[in-house]
Amino acid sequence: MLDRAALLAQMQHNSDLLFKKPAQHTQEVERIWHQLSNDTIFLERVSVWQGQWSVPLWSGNVSQTHLVTQPFDQTYSIGSIDGSQIYPDRHEGANCFLINIGQVIFNYSDQRSHFSGSSTPFLFTPQASEVEPTSDWVNAKRQELEFEAALALAQGEERIILFDGSLIFWHLQGKTDQESKKFIERYIALLMQFYEHKCMIAGYISLPHGRELVNIVRLWLSVREPLFLQKQPPLLMHLLDLHIVRFLLPSGYRTILFRSRSAMTEEYPAAVQPYFFYLNNGYEIVRVEIPAWIAQNGILIERLGSLIMDQSQKGKGYPLAIAEAHEQAVVKGADRDFFYQALSRMSIQEKCFFVPSYKIIRKRYAGF
Repeated sequence: MLDRAALLAQMQHNSDLLFKKPAQHTQEVERIWHQLSNDTIFLERVSVWQGQWSVPLWSGNVSQTHLVTQPFDQTYSIGSIDGSQIYPDRHEGANCFLINIGQVIFNYSDQRSHFSGSSTPFLFTPQASEVEPTSDWVNAKRQELEFEAALALAQGEERIILFDGSLIFWHLQGKTDQESKKFIERYIALLMQFYEHKCMIAGYISLPHGRELVNIVRLWLSVREPLFLQKQPPLLMHLLDLHIVRFLLPSGYRTILFRSRSAMTEEYPAAVQPYFFYLNNGYEIVRVEIPAWIAQNGILIERLGSLIMDQSQKGKGYPLAIAEAHEQAVVKGADRDFFYQALSRMSIQEKCFFVPSYKIIRKRYAGF
């Protein structure tokens, strides 16, 4: 049982550490940002930078913003894919796992709008996965299945597909095992198929915690003060890209495009190199990621931005298509119970009983 009084006392004692307070440095960061945005040779330094932090590239004035207009034509088709899972749990007595892929399509027209949604379960055994399934492996497989489902949803249709999350494979960063390399190869092959079929995709990140724009500030300061790299200035300790973008973006505007240069993106072919921009949708500031072939087409950028804005308004701050895809995909507690009960009944039929551990039995029946 939780000692709530003791917890509250600890929370109060650590309040300064629990909550990041960059507001006191906002004016200083804004001043620095405007200085570096007027430095015409700074971008040249950025382009040749090879250091421990990921500093993105851009063209033009880094402080420039663009109004995102509402779509002139309210007739469009948009889809979204999301996944959920039941991880392998040895305490349940069965060494298998489930990935559930949800998908939705919204077709908007002048006469009548149409919605369709569905989900597809994928059951995996150790034999089918060919590896000992860890939670990392399950997460990697889920992303592969999401890409495959999105490709099937988009092919042959003029439809935009929104993903919940990044198009950069952060979950595999730093992993060098053979399985991780296989997943990266599969992901890139699927991204290239989106490109070859001209299927528009975007990753939507709510409450982003990226620090690539912060790294622009860090590099600017290190250029002006060579000893800066030896310091840990309070100015940058808790700073996020969000804190920079907030003083740049009014509601309904987006930043310029940035090309990510994280180590992971070195694996991507040129056509699908990840670009990103920040967007103020009127409710929050979000990060939108797109492949290079879309980023290099101004018309596609304008259309994508306007449809994301429209979806955010329809979803009251969060794209309606992504929210509905999550509802299709999510595996709730009752679904999890059904999964294990079905396994138990099948084990009896097959005369191959599996028994959960006493740990899980004790947790499940703690009240008896």
